[in-house]
Amino acid sequence: MFVQHIFLKNFRCHKHASWPLQQGVNLLIGPNGSGKTSFLEAVFIAVYGHSFRQSKTPDLVHFNEEEFQIDLQWLRYGPLHLQVKGNKKNIIRTLQGKKITIKKDFLRSFPIVFDSTVTSRFIDGTPNDRRKWLDALLFLCKPHLKHVYQNYLRAMMQRQRALRYNHHRDMLLIWESQMVEMGKVLSLEKIQLIEKINEKLADEMLCLNANVQFELAVDQNNLNEDWLNQLKNNRDSDKKLGRTQFGPHADKLSILFYGKDIRSIASRGQQKLVTIAIRLAECALRDYYQKSLPLLMLDDGLESLDSDYQYLLFQRLNLYLGQVLLTTPSVRDIGDDLRIQSYTIGESVSAVDGNVKRSSIMERAA
Repeated sequence: MFVQHIFLKNFRCHKHASWPLQQGVNLLIGPNGSGKTSFLEAVFIAVYGHSFRQSKTPDLVHFNEEEFQIDLQWLRYGPLHLQVKGNKKNIIRTLQGKKITIKKDFLRSFPIVFDSTVTSRFIDGTPNDRRKWLDALLFLCKPHLKHVYQNYLRAMMQRQRALRYNHHRDMLLIWESQMVEMGKVLSLEKIQLIEKINEKLADEMLCLNANVQFELAVDQNNLNEDWLNQLKNNRDSDKKLGRTQFGPHADKLSILFYGKDIRSIASRGQQKLVTIAIRLAECALRDYYQKSLPLLMLDDGLESLDSDYQYLLFQRLNLYLGQVLLTTPSVRDIGDDLRIQSYTIGESVSAVDGNVKRSSIMERAA
């Protein structure tokens, strides 16, 4: 599966814009503010139905216009047309002319992995940010566990409510028993998933010449018979704090670079490469479980990378069997041995005619 063409109309800074794409690595070069990220955002909106930007209601419509339109030409066992029409209030998505209603099946049919300085929280984020990413990946790989996790959270909230209103201990025991029953399943599944991620990440590190792995700090009480007793013993402190202090919802996920926290010893360039390596490992993991390689989108993918690191990254991306969309303000000369489709977009024409053009910097090898 890959995207053949992206058409934008009245979207962000683009009045009319298009980007023809090929299989393999597609590099979009342009100055800041020229609308490079908007192409990736358009794909993201078409698949997820919302923007990845932090604003809850981002202004997607071009200035002085009432509606925007996104058209994506995909190839998946044949041509597919995915269209998005929206205004400042709502967004309507259609596939082959029919409105999209079943989101879960749709996401599995159009897998994408996206990374940008806006969304990436692996390095600078909190353990909670990384745990949320791990939970989302767990549910993508093993969808049935989402129902288990929802029931676990429901039991935990009912326990906290019972603590707050001083319900009878028999009522507390009901919720605590449910938490233990479902929590053990989740903890074991998370441990197995981390082992699989580290296995895929080790393969990436061979290409990037670094030693990185995830470490999941699972409370051992989550895995043995003492967990129920611990919940009983912690009732007073959990009531005072207003939250349950341990369980799958509170596991800490860290990234170790040569055995130490990556933020303490890795340079910005190394952190950037590791972040992309994690995304590639995520792609491999989703291919393992879902039997489909995601579309990999890297916004400002060369940030903080010198010429050596850029070349290392391009070497790795050339080995990826799926499609890659990569944006950057500029790129150094990296040689003729890499198969990269390169395009440029100019700030002066982006608002009127944003058609990206083939660059002479790099050409796909024959």
